[in-house]
Amino acid sequence: MAGFLRRMRSGRPGLHNSGELPDREALKERLLKSYSVYYNVSVMGIREPFFAEAEFHEKNDHYFLVRSARLSESDSNEYVYFAQTGCLGTDELSAMCEE
Repeated sequence: MAGFLRRMRSGRPGLHNSGELPDREALKERLLKSYSVYYNVSVMGIREPFFAEAEFHEKNDHYFLVRSARLSESDSNEYVYFAQTGCLGTDELSAMCEE
């Protein structure tokens, strides 16, 4: 944990120059930016308590010599929902899942 905090205080973008931990908005931006590499991230029209969602869709087909000789096919759909809370306990998580 100490190594993580030392890296966080090293002056990377989104951090305060005084060596303080980054604010929540800067952390949210960094988190969404990291997800946007592989996911389609959306921040508009998201229902409370979430502030963003990310979607990943992939389709794989396996063929034998020609496309008409399909061996297998798979679809992968992943969804990530981002919420901000001061402390996440069992009750808070259950309430978010019900909504």
